[in-house]
Formats: sequence, C-alpha cells, structure tokens
Amino acid sequence: MRVITINDYEFQQLCNRLATAISSDGFSPECIVGIRNAGALVAKEIAKYFPDAHCIEVSVSRPTHKHKNNPTVRSILKLLPLWLLNAMRMAESFIAQFRKNASRNANISFSQSITASRILIVDDAIDTGATIELVLNTLAQIAPCSDIRTAVITVTTPSPSVFCNYALFRNRTLIRFPWAIDAKI
Repeated sequence: MRVITINDYEFQQLCNRLATAISSDGFSPECIVGIRNAGALVAKEIAKYFPDAHCIEVSVSRPTHKHKNNPTVRSILKLLPLWLLNAMRMAESFIAQFRKNASRNANISFSQSITASRILIVDDAIDTGATIELVLNTLAQIAPCSDIRTAVITVTTPSPSVFCNYALFRNRTLIRFPWAIDAKI
C-alpha cells in the first residue's frame, strides 16, 4: 500500500487517462453520473472527453462522513507531518475493508432524472465499494435495460463489494487529491 499526493494538473492527467481507458474499451456513455463531491469533480473532467454525454450528480449522504466537514479536524490535520498523515490514511484504509455496510443507511438523490441507455458512474476512489454499489443498484432499478458501468481513479481495498469496470490503480494506491482535508499543497 502506498499514498501519493497529486496536484490539480496531475488530477486532470489521471482523469484524461481514465477517459482514454473508457473510450479505448469502446464504451461511450450517454450519461455520466458523478458521486458528489469528489466523484462529481472526476465526472466533470471525464465528460470533456465525451461531448455527447450529459453529466449529472448524485448525492449519497451517510453518517460516517460527518467528521470530514469539522473545522477543528481540518485545522489539526494541517499541522501534522506528511508521514503521520500517510500512516493515518493507511490505517483508515485498513479499517475500511471491514465496513462492508457503510452505506446501508445512506440517503441518495440525483440532480436530474436519468433516461440514458449507456450510463457511467464515476467516483474518485472505491474503498469498501458500498457507495458505488448503492448508486449502481439504484440506477439498475431506475433504468433496468441500461448498460451501466463504473469508473474510479483508484481502488483502495483488496476486495470491495463491487467490481469497478475502469480503474487506473487496483493496487491499493491511496491518493491524496488536491481537495482532501489533509492536503498540504
């Protein structure tokens, strides 16, 4: 397991690589669904490579992420050395693999209705897979005849609950994105 920190330019380059992998596979989505917040950023970048696709966002709110908006937590993380932040990320990833039902009590809402026959669900990372699985199952009920695929930049745990069709990293690479609460760039 490793942690890499990326800047805005590197984020755009990773999104370019992900879009290229999707396109090279012959899949051309009509609708790109970005899981808010970080997945929506990835979806917007990927949508640049699929001009005929419309991009929408889905919100999945669950109690386990409330600490991420706490200003005190953000302030403390900014003070910690990078090696400790990396160790904390690795520990969080290790613990995440045992939280298989993290999105069981989640609320889900789409920014628009979906009627496409080729749908791409996008997020920045898959940890347990619970969030993307929830969105995938919901879309399968809404659009049962659609070809629904998933794309992420990284898969961080060894066996998430859902297989991702497109991923740049499947080797437990943890990525500190520019918007991360522990980003120091």
